[in-house]
Amino acid sequence: MRAGSISLALALGLVVTGCGEDKSNSGNTATTVNIYQSIDNCEFTSAQDVNNCPFNKGVYVLNFDPSNISASEHQAVVTRVTNMMTWASRDVQNAFNAKTLVLGVIPSQNDVDPSSPTPAGEFVVNLALNGKSVVNGVELLFTQDGGINETNGPTTYQKMMQLFDYYIDDQTLAGDELDTAYAAFNIAIPFVAAQANAQSVVLPHISSYDYCAYSNGQIPSCTNDPDPIHEAAGVDMNPGAVAGTVYEYMVEGSKTSPLGELEINDGSKFINKGIVGTDDPTLLPHEVLRSWENPAFIPMVDYLNKHFFVNR
Repeated sequence: MRAGSISLALALGLVVTGCGEDKSNSGNTATTVNIYQSIDNCEFTSAQDVNNCPFNKGVYVLNFDPSNISASEHQAVVTRVTNMMTWASRDVQNAFNAKTLVLGVIPSQNDVDPSSPTPAGEFVVNLALNGKSVVNGVELLFTQDGGINETNGPTTYQKMMQLFDYYIDDQTLAGDELDTAYAAFNIAIPFVAAQANAQSVVLPHISSYDYCAYSNGQIPSCTNDPDPIHEAAGVDMNPGAVAGTVYEYMVEGSKTSPLGELEINDGSKFINKGIVGTDDPTLLPHEVLRSWENPAFIPMVDYLNKHFFVNR
């Protein structure tokens, strides 16, 4: 372990360790989570139909607009959800199976714009805000939002992590430890930055993380309004957003869009490469601390390995 990692770990005292990890399901090749690709007798074009939809426990991966979203786009999301639920620990799988969660695919954010939603978008918003007797939480993937098709990349993993964080984690050990890992990440960033600034040659490094973008109206110092899909959750969305992005990178590497909320001290851009959580950097010295090899990510990597990559 490099010296920086040792001092970071000692200073934090918060890094999630492998103690108590459930290894009893290692080697399983299937998930116990119920994953549904459709739901019978439920019209996505009628918001009034929300409370009549016969949802069961588990994860629903739903194509809310089949006329604009292809079967292959939908299936790409189903595949990633199945992977994630297969790799997760038994405790995490059980937690997902104890809730009713929806990961929906819809063309764009405009579909759920409160001022002019499409029929499918109106259904989704009503499901998120008023369907608590039916579902516990809703997340969305977009296929035509700003020229980006989220079904082509690993965004599914982040959305699933957000479902876990927003609607499950307060009832699980894995949820408690996610909050701990996120706290450690927030402490580590200024700690690593201070170490970098103390050197005779100050290398580019992550200087801060802007948590307001995912505050969801829960952080008093932030003025960002909650969006209609997440408002009902009533939680700070940052732990799930950070964990989800790190998860994406651990699975699909540079296909991941790095956290735009990370600020680099010299105004340069975050470098979307490197071995995340490594103790042996592979990048050039002036790249390491503004890349995934920054040791501030180690607490989150340790957390994900313990709870979400047990069977990978």
